[in-house]
This record gives sequence, structure tokens and C-alpha cells, in this order.
Amino acid sequence: MRSLIRYLLAIGVVMTLGMTLALGFDESGIDFEDEDVSTAYVMLDRGAEGLTVVLSAAKATGFVATMDVEDELADYDVDDFDSATEISSRPWAPRAFPTVLEVKNSSTVFHTIRMIHDESMTTVMAAYLDRLAALGYEVTAEPLTSNIEAYTVTQGDETLRMVITRKGGSTTAVTLTAL
Repeated sequence: MRSLIRYLLAIGVVMTLGMTLALGFDESGIDFEDEDVSTAYVMLDRGAEGLTVVLSAAKATGFVATMDVEDELADYDVDDFDSATEISSRPWAPRAFPTVLEVKNSSTVFHTIRMIHDESMTTVMAAYLDRLAALGYEVTAEPLTSNIEAYTVTQGDETLRMVITRKGGSTTAVTLTAL
């Protein structure tokens, strides 16, 4: 019986530690009260959570693509939310940019981040692959169609699925999912 309990506890610890290697998300580089922000720059970095998606109003190291947010911030009103609750859970970007950004999480752990970039699939794909390589990730291609490319992204115990989809001539969706 003790062996079984130890085994179950060990599995629980491994699962808990595995959950910390999910997706990081940081939108602190966007001032959501500034209605003049027209472009959100998307950067990739590596943090405590694993691969981290960073949104900023300025292009910086790790830049992979842009999102057009001009029309969305103009309609966004910080006063519509209870700041104490909202700031603690940091859901600003998903609420501010509903047509270009979607995140799925449980508490503070992000499992899926989907972004709509206003750039061509070729440009976005090259930038993501270059940045992932620079961060030390191993990327395995799994081409699906001419409009959809899928990749398995790994580093150590961290495994992600990245799907890049052509949405139009100059619009590309990127979905990152922690496995």
C-alpha cells in the first residue's frame, strides 16, 4: 500500500512540475489605455513557464510578427472592468484583442495561444522558426497542406505543437499548444 501511495505521489509531483512547462504570456508591453497603439508586436522568449509569448507596442529582440490592433483598442475601455480582479488575473489582451488573440488557460497556466498576424504565411513561418532555433528549440515539421504547416517544438521536457495557417493573402494564424 505504501508503495502505491508513493508511486501516486510521484506521478502527482511529475504532473505538477510538467504543468509549469506550459506557455508563458506577457502583455505588459502594451498600454491598454493608449488608443493610439495600432500594432502589437509579438516576440518569443523563454521564461519559467517555458516558451513565452510577449506582446509589446514596440519591436524588440525576439520579434516574430505583428498584429493589427488599431480598431480594437479604440473600442476597449479599461473602466469596463473591475481593476482589482482583472489586474490580478491579467486577462487584458484577450479581452482587448478578441479578433486577433485567443488564450486558453487554467488559473495562471496557459495551454493554448492563438494569434492572427497581419503578415504573409511565408514571412511569419520563417520568423517563428528562426526565433525558436535561436532559443534552442528543436522543431520537427509535419506539413499538412499548402495552407497549413504543423510543427512539434521541443526543448528538454517541454513539448509544444505549433500550427501555422494561411488565412488570406497577408493574414496568418499561429496556434501554440502546450502538450
